[in-house]
Amino acid sequence: MASNKRKSKKLNLLKDQKFLTKKYVDMNDPIYDSELEDENCFFTVVNAEEIEYSQKINKMKSKMFEDLSILTFEEFEKKCDLLISNFFASYNFKEFIENLKELNENKYNDYLVLQLIKKSFDRDDECQINVSCLLNLLNITKLINQEQVHRAFEKILLSLDDIKLDCPLCYEIFLKYLRFSTLDNVIDKNYIFKLPTMFFDTLNIQDIDESSLGIENGKINGEISTFPDDENIKEKKQDNFNNLDDKPEDRENDDMYEQNNEDVEEKKKTKDEIWKDTLYWVLELNIKEMEKEKKEFKKKSRDFLCDFFNDGNIDEVIEFLNNTNSLFHYEFIRISIIESFSKNNICRKFISYLLDNLSETYYFKNDIIIAFIRIIGYIDDYEIDFPNSKEMICKFLLRCIHDDVLYPAFLSDIYKLHIGGVTGMMICNKTQQRIIDKKKKNLNNINYIWDEDDTYEKMKLKRKINNTLLEYFYLYIDEEEFYLYLDEFLPSYHDLCNYVVKKIFVLNVDINNDINLSLKLVQFLVNKNFITKKNIEEGIQEVLNSLRDIILDIPKYPEELKKIITHLLEKDYISNEVFENALKEIQTFNI
Repeated sequence: MASNKRKSKKLNLLKDQKFLTKKYVDMNDPIYDSELEDENCFFTVVNAEEIEYSQKINKMKSKMFEDLSILTFEEFEKKCDLLISNFFASYNFKEFIENLKELNENKYNDYLVLQLIKKSFDRDDECQINVSCLLNLLNITKLINQEQVHRAFEKILLSLDDIKLDCPLCYEIFLKYLRFSTLDNVIDKNYIFKLPTMFFDTLNIQDIDESSLGIENGKINGEISTFPDDENIKEKKQDNFNNLDDKPEDRENDDMYEQNNEDVEEKKKTKDEIWKDTLYWVLELNIKEMEKEKKEFKKKSRDFLCDFFNDGNIDEVIEFLNNTNSLFHYEFIRISIIESFSKNNICRKFISYLLDNLSETYYFKNDIIIAFIRIIGYIDDYEIDFPNSKEMICKFLLRCIHDDVLYPAFLSDIYKLHIGGVTGMMICNKTQQRIIDKKKKNLNNINYIWDEDDTYEKMKLKRKINNTLLEYFYLYIDEEEFYLYLDEFLPSYHDLCNYVVKKIFVLNVDINNDINLSLKLVQFLVNKNFITKKNIEEGIQEVLNSLRDIILDIPKYPEELKKIITHLLEKDYISNEVFENALKEIQTFNI
């Protein structure tokens, strides 16, 4: 009793400290009493120093919670637009960073990077250079990280065709951003090699070489005339100036006109030099050869996956990845998921198994993220050929989040950047709802997510299981041969292992009623780690669920089932609880 009271007091004290519910009297109050009376009329002398200390702690905690501002994403969007507008008006880097720190919501800063770049597309070169400098400062001050910039860049890549309608030079501008961000270590140095082939095709990178850049360089520096009649044009301009009156106002206007022309020419020259340096940078990276290698890798991947889907041999995948360029492994992930759209659920299960087992060894987190973003980004196109692709992507995401291949916040990151448009947002919502449902209902069938809707595939597997069991019970094959046959078409992690146990005990009674034969087979499969004690218990439960139907074909089955569960209990294959529940179920049939 006393120990319970002490425990209760400790719990109340912890609750007071956590939720700040304890109210202390003011010691300067005229009616302040140095003793406190509790509900049992016990008096306790108040420790003044302890109260003062507690009050200080409470004030500090209260102030901490007051200072902690939690913004919703909608509120952040509005503040983000205001921040960017003010920056474009003044280019005050210090003010921008201080205001961003005050928001204290770094998790939304991938949206900030996206808006900074998108809003700068229709502005001048000075603005774009300042945005590049700002990204560098944000990276240095740890307000953004590489993953956030990658996500923002991926969203821009998906939107470039739409942006091009309003800004024809958006591809060139984005390439400049890539260059500056790479040189400033804002993004990974290898990210440019992972850009879609379509991006470089749009820029006609294949047609650019050093000789053509040399000609352009000559034009920029004035060594080669841009137009053949430049000299004639200059002479005509000079004649026009000579014919003007010598009025001071006219001369002043002419000076302003000349100054504006010089400023425009200087800006154009600077812009051309930046673009030329960017193209030189691309050539130095040997993008042309890398694109050729990527094209060959894609072809090899598709050919390899045709064989992989037949046997699901993970060792062959590891060998294939070891013999190829790791820069392109993101393409293997993307292609394998897309190719599985046209296959059955067994093949999709193989891909989920690969993602889980090769993550952080052969598949890196950024590669998996890039693959999923690009698939979700074009999901509307895939739905034309594969109407169920949206549902399949939801299952892939659910499986990856459960296996810690993807972090749970990946869904909200995709959602707030509107990757994949309305369809992409629907995918995120549906996947998130499934995660919540499985937590609430405590569902453990996430391991078998690819078996939920695959009725036809299950039917074929069940037929194979039944035929193999018939061969065993008619003594055409032994336990070893049964296991080898079963292992060919049924993976050990499949949920139909419960069905195997059920059919062992049903067909055994129906054909030869030799309990030892079925127990011998179960023991062999357990030793081979093909089935577990859990499979046996769940298999017995499936038998009980179908008992009414089984009795129609085998009237004596309840009596035989009682013998079976007794032997299983003796062998410690089922628990006492399962045994007792089974007996109660059997007794309902008056046995």
